[in-house]
Amino acid sequence: MKRILTVTCCTLLMACTFGQNLLDIYKSGTVYLKPQSEYGRGNNWNDLFSGYYDKLGSQQVGDEKKIIVSDEGEVFMSHKNHYQIWRFDKDGTLVGKYGEKGVKPSQFAMMPSIETIVDDKYYLTTDINGRLKLFTMDGEYYKSIKMDIMPRSIFARGNFHALFVGSVLWSTQWRYLVVDLNLETGKYDIVYSRFYPKGEFKLRKEVVDGDTIRFGYSTFGQGSISIPGNVYVNRPHIAFTKNGNFVAAEPTEQAAKFFSSDGKLINEFNFDIEPISITDKDVEQRYNAVSAMFEETIERVRKNDWTEARKEKWLEMYREYIEELKEVYKDRDNYLPTLPYFSKIFFDSDDNMLVFEFTRKEDIIDNKFSVIAYSSDGKRIAEASLVSEDYDLTITEETIVFHKGYLYAVCKKKNEEGIPLRLVKFRLSTTK
Repeated sequence: MKRILTVTCCTLLMACTFGQNLLDIYKSGTVYLKPQSEYGRGNNWNDLFSGYYDKLGSQQVGDEKKIIVSDEGEVFMSHKNHYQIWRFDKDGTLVGKYGEKGVKPSQFAMMPSIETIVDDKYYLTTDINGRLKLFTMDGEYYKSIKMDIMPRSIFARGNFHALFVGSVLWSTQWRYLVVDLNLETGKYDIVYSRFYPKGEFKLRKEVVDGDTIRFGYSTFGQGSISIPGNVYVNRPHIAFTKNGNFVAAEPTEQAAKFFSSDGKLINEFNFDIEPISITDKDVEQRYNAVSAMFEETIERVRKNDWTEARKEKWLEMYREYIEELKEVYKDRDNYLPTLPYFSKIFFDSDDNMLVFEFTRKEDIIDNKFSVIAYSSDGKRIAEASLVSEDYDLTITEETIVFHKGYLYAVCKKKNEEGIPLRLVKFRLSTTK
């Protein structure tokens, strides 16, 4: 099944007055992403990204980076394979590597994720255990905050406050929140909250040679499996405007809601999107992909250094689990009936809201995305194609950032003999 992502652009006219530069470019029909040749020219990308092929288990993680851009145009980058934050100057030249693995306050116990720039003085990092750390722009440790909410994203709103997006597990539900966090005191106020069922979790325990083996997994309700499988359909997607107002929308729902930075509802409308029904072929492909993943897990366990008794007992439990789950993945009634309405939402530097829809077109072209502009009441006002001819882009909140009319991206150079990963600054143009 081939898919093309459609980018939907909504201008929130009721929130503030926006520049029309990018919107005028979108209205032109075709938007070319033109790499700025001088940007990062002095870097040796093969040396910088020599860990590109690093893996965690069977998953490649050396290509997983996250970037943020300061007001001055400096880029800060975190990695899935380094306990460091890298700093690139406004010309794209690497000028600093900050951090190391360790348990001291100034060190990273787990690989950090770069999140935001606070008051033009500090950069802020998180890890999956909710540890927030602030450093000066030169990498000097400032302070730490321990949250009781698992982090997803953070938006600095000024005056040493941040809007923190995260989730917390209750007894039978997940609670997704946006909180206004005081970075000085660590205290916060909830400005947005929504509950979702967490599903049933099953746990088996067996004792082998005095060693307890635990095997746990979650079950699926009817009509709950999504295609594609990497879209978080059971949580709201949150994106912020420059002044801290935010949109909350779910991939499985057509409605979008706009809130002020203190959580007051400003407006809501339905996306003008017709979701595409899944097919038997979609279900078959999802089943085959899951089956292949199961086999990879079995091979990894066979090669590890467990005792043979422990290994065989774990594989026995795992095979029982996958036989049960394979039957679930075979049944079309266990799937959501359509593709999601969208996969990603974020705002460009003119505060146009970009909504990436899922469509199915057989003439898909890599890195060509259809752009649709919406007004604040949900009406389409422009259409265009967003085209990258030289680089393969992955459109996520982690890998692309709009800043002062430019698009910064961690992406892969096409037809590159060496390591393809690059940090690129694109200019949006109406001409090739």
